Amino acid sequence: SYFVSANLTLYIMAKFALTLCLALLVSSLTSALIPPRVLVVRNHARAPNLRFESKTTAPSRRSRATFRMSAKIVPYAYRGLAVGLLYRASRAALPVDAAVLAMTATCAVTDLGRVSALQLASAKRAARASDTPTALAQRWKSAVLLKLAGEVAGLTWMFAARTPAAVLRGAALIFAGQAVFWLRGAGGARHDDGGVPAPTPAGIARTILVVDVVLVVAALLAARQGSATRAGAVGAWVYVAGVTGGTLENLPKIFKPK
Repeated sequence: SYFVSANLTLYIMAKFALTLCLALLVSSLTSALIPPRVLVVRNHARAPNLRFESKTTAPSRRSRATFRMSAKIVPYAYRGLAVGLLYRASRAALPVDAAVLAMTATCAVTDLGRVSALQLASAKRAARASDTPTALAQRWKSAVLLKLAGEVAGLTWMFAARTPAAVLRGAALIFAGQAVFWLRGAGGARHDDGGVPAPTPAGIARTILVVDVVLVVAALLAARQGSATRAGAVGAWVYVAGVTGGTLENLPKIFKPK
C-alpha cells in the first residue's frame, strides 16, 4: 500500500542519511586539524616581513583571531548534537521517526553548523568595524544570535525528547528560529564574511522564509497527529523532504576545494 511504500522510502532515506552524516563527521573532523598547521607555517614564513609592524595593529589581529576561534566552536557543537540524533535514529521504532532524526543530523553537519559559524563570525566583524556599531550591524548580529539560539535549542530538544512528538516539536523549533531570523530583517541587514554589508535580495529572503514556515507547520502537524498516522506521516515526509533538499544543496559547498 501507499503507507507501506512511504515508510520503506523513509527507511532507505534514513539509512542514506546515517551513512552520509557519519562520513561527513569523519571528513570534517579530519580536515579541521589541517588549517592550524598550515597557519603556523605561514606565520613563520611571514614573520620577517612583520618585524617592523607597528604595535597598534597587533591587538586588532589578536581580536579578529579570537572571533574566528569562537565562531569555530559552533560547528563542533552542532556535530556533537548530530551524533546524539544519529544515536536516537538508530533506536527509533518507526522508519519515519528515524528519517526525521537522521536527516536533521545530516543537515546540522552540512548546513546549519557551517552557516551559523560563518554568520556569527560575520556579525562580530561587522560589530568591530567601527567604535560604534551601525544599526544595520546590530540588527544583523541580533538576528544571527536569535537563529543560533533557536537551532541549538531545537537540536538539544530533539536529542533529549522522550517521544516522537517531542522530537518533531524540537525540529519545528529549529526552523522557527530560522523564520525569526528572516522576520528580524536578516535579509536587508546581512553582512558578508568580511563584515561588509551585503543584503540578500528581498525575493530570495521571502522564498527562504516561506520554506522555513512550511517546515515548521509540517513538523507541528506530524507532532500533533502522530507519526504513526497517515496525516502525521505526510507532515513528517514533507519535513524530511525539505531538510533533504537543503542538505543536498549544500553538499557541493562542503566538498568544494579550498
